[in-house]
Amino acid sequence: MLSLYTTQNFFDENDIIGNNDIFFDFHTQYLVSSDDEELKYDGAVILGKSEDSILIKTKFGNDNAYMTNLSTGVKTLLNLKYLRDDNIAQHIKGKKAVDITDCGSNVLLDVFRLAMEKGMPVILRHTSLPEFNDISINVNNKKVVTNDSELFAILCDGGEQLID
Repeated sequence: MLSLYTTQNFFDENDIIGNNDIFFDFHTQYLVSSDDEELKYDGAVILGKSEDSILIKTKFGNDNAYMTNLSTGVKTLLNLKYLRDDNIAQHIKGKKAVDITDCGSNVLLDVFRLAMEKGMPVILRHTSLPEFNDISINVNNKKVVTNDSELFAILCDGGEQLID
């Protein structure tokens, strides 16, 4: 079951990976390989790697762009994928949640599944959701929902009815 929170107020600020872009840019990008299927969302292809940079091409016309130009959704997926990797373990020690609010609906279903697989709670504060009916989500540790319609209804009011 995925644990989802509608506000960061359930956590101490230091316990959250709150900015997936920055976390990726500093910790995760050098773990990424051309075999990572998460790159497909941006149509990204790795052109080359050096010790201090990785060049990619994306479907957005970014030729010879740096890995840091990936979308936030793809960066979030890759952060979750490598969450338990020894190379970034020291940077996530004590982290108790990942804020996925900046992810678009195109990647959210995979983010939900990967966060559930990794046992990492997520924070989501927008209502742009993919359709789903096969994931159990415990919202604010108060209510379990199993489809996008139920989650949408809760997120529409910011989850206020489920916050003490």
